[in-house]
Amino acid sequence: MSKPVKKPRKKATTGYKMPEPLPAGEVLVDVGKNQWRLGPSIGKGGFGEIYAAQEASSKSPKYPYVVKVEPHGNGPLFVEMHFYMKNAKQADIEAFMKKHKLKTFGMPAYLGSGSHEMGASKYRFIVMEKFGADIDQLRRDKGALSSTSVFQMGWQITYVLEYIHDFGYIHGDIKGGNVLLGVNKSQVYLVDFGLATKFSTEREFKPNPKKAHDGTIEYTSRDAHHGVPTRRGDFEILGFNLIHWLGGTLPWDSHLSDPKTVQQLKEDNLKDVPKFIKTCLGKKSETLIKYFQYVNSLKFDEVPDYKKIRSLFEDEIRKNGKTVDSPFDFLGTVKKRRSLCGDRLDDGDDENVTPVKKLAKKKEKKQKEVIENKTEEVMTPAMKEILAKKEKNALKKKKTKTSDDKNGEVDNAGMMEIRKKKDKASEETNGHLGARKKKTKASSDDSDGEVYNAEMLEIKQKINKGRSEEVRENGRPRRHLPACNYDERTPRQPRKKT
Repeated sequence: MSKPVKKPRKKATTGYKMPEPLPAGEVLVDVGKNQWRLGPSIGKGGFGEIYAAQEASSKSPKYPYVVKVEPHGNGPLFVEMHFYMKNAKQADIEAFMKKHKLKTFGMPAYLGSGSHEMGASKYRFIVMEKFGADIDQLRRDKGALSSTSVFQMGWQITYVLEYIHDFGYIHGDIKGGNVLLGVNKSQVYLVDFGLATKFSTEREFKPNPKKAHDGTIEYTSRDAHHGVPTRRGDFEILGFNLIHWLGGTLPWDSHLSDPKTVQQLKEDNLKDVPKFIKTCLGKKSETLIKYFQYVNSLKFDEVPDYKKIRSLFEDEIRKNGKTVDSPFDFLGTVKKRRSLCGDRLDDGDDENVTPVKKLAKKKEKKQKEVIENKTEEVMTPAMKEILAKKEKNALKKKKTKTSDDKNGEVDNAGMMEIRKKKDKASEETNGHLGARKKKTKASSDDSDGEVYNAEMLEIKQKINKGRSEEVRENGRPRRHLPACNYDERTPRQPRKKT
């Protein structure tokens, strides 16, 4: 007998599952026995869902917190949970702020975490403060950031990096989507510590292929491409973000599907920092040149000089007449030009911004944009399809009208020629009449208004005769009209004022 053929074993999936949605009103209990009531879902992360939340005892309609939920088997939230529990205690954050004399600080505080079961599903969750929109969303909604605001954000993020580096961790995934605007409109918060890990304390740089290319590929540091988490790598990631926030592009933006190509392009471009900055921004930026040159000079295990980096940003901010506490500026639409490394700004940030000069027009434009944005949000796929068809039909009608206009021009060519001939004949007639008038005027001047040529006298007689003989349709004579007398010229008397 032949042995039964064994079925091949299924490969374990390396991807992360998305959680089944939880209903609004569901109450979660954290490890500290605090209860949190879920509100509506407000977004999805890379591996989980985010809900608005409030304390279960609250009767307020507001949801001042967020709860991040993932399936219990997922890894990223587990990492983030334990990072927050160890490193984001309220007391530690307050101590850091006091040491550096900070009024606000962009490190979120840990509020609670735990596990939750509903039916056959098991979840892991973490509770955090609720912040505003992320930088990427703000740039899409409000337009380009001013260079001052970009360096303000960089200045604030250096404090968060210093704080987590002091605990022996690196962030590893700094990007616009992980930088959120706080309640204070001039403060940003660095969130999402799902890739936070202990940095290497080895004296020798040892690549780790298992962790190679971790992070968001366009911003991943050269060290992270080798699988080595370093403090200097966090600042390199921040630098790549600053270029995008300033409206520039990165030379590897069109190669993101190939991590090795991206890695090689980063190695090649950062050998010549001034050329790299000019390629990305289309102009020189002394601040960014000094920044990247300093990051390049750091050894993989060296402690960065956080004060030096912040002083670079402070000088740029002061040069523009602002302070580190100034509200952020969004300058509107940015004009872009094509280049070897993609769309980027032309030289001069201020020249590339198209602000509306008059306040009334600005308000009207803003209201129009809001209406358009709202319309786009509510439109279903079916409605969008109908709108696309209408636009297509309108385009066809426009083309038909254009062709008809052209045919009309051809068909009417003959009529145009006839009109030209008539106009020419009219001009000639008017010329003759003008000549006659001039002649008549000259003769009248010679005779002091008393002698007229025979032609004018003949016309006078015909008019007077016609008036005397004319009758109405019912046979009754026309009312007497004064005879036309060209010999008598009575000067017009001005009307007396009463």
